[in-house]
Amino acid sequence: MGLAFKALNGVLQDEVFPLKPGMTMGRSGDVPLNDAKVSSLHAKVEQTEKGEWVLVDNNSKNGIYYNGERLARIPLDPGVKFLVADLLFEVISYEALDLGNDTEVAAPLPAPPPPRKAKYWHEVLGALIEGNLDTFHDEVLEVKPLEPALVLDFLRGVQVTSRWTLGFGPRKIGAASLDLPIWEPGAPAVCFEVIPTDDGLLFKTSHPGIVTINGQEVDSKVLHVGDKIQISETVIEVDFVE
Repeated sequence: MGLAFKALNGVLQDEVFPLKPGMTMGRSGDVPLNDAKVSSLHAKVEQTEKGEWVLVDNNSKNGIYYNGERLARIPLDPGVKFLVADLLFEVISYEALDLGNDTEVAAPLPAPPPPRKAKYWHEVLGALIEGNLDTFHDEVLEVKPLEPALVLDFLRGVQVTSRWTLGFGPRKIGAASLDLPIWEPGAPAVCFEVIPTDDGLLFKTSHPGIVTINGQEVDSKVLHVGDKIQISETVIEVDFVE
């Protein structure tokens, strides 16, 4: 059993090329690629001391790509798909079949499932939204600028050294917030809100027994520089910036 390249597109589609050390790919290579974007000797197959196969870019103009990323070297394992310019190849396992005339034909074997692909952040976010549609609802809020902007410095807790600068409000801060999450274990879904008023920025909480300000259990207070909001072991200091 060995490894081979199988062409998945272009004029070589479905052709199979058994791997051998020193095999080249390009317009003048052992794997002939008739494409204007391919260099004369575009890439070369090498085998390491451990017997592992790799495809090495030969300083080509348009490179070799794996998972959308241009690489200098691509490990050649069964199931790997890679691009040489615009030409797509897959690494497959094969068995040489002796037809009695000294001709060997590469007989492809089923390739194992490709490695699990890491998800992009927007795919994770999309799945989160789709799975929680029943919990979302439209809510119209009047957004106002916070003048001056509110600065929240984390002095203690799992988010220590974090700093948030809030330029508009009202804002909800808590364990269920997507943009202003509190990571403290046991923190409420909404720890507190910051609401702009004519008298200043108003701190408001529905959990005065869990969320305190300056050591006091109050449900609302106009914020001032130096105020300290505490949620269990998390301590946040209030500041303002123009």
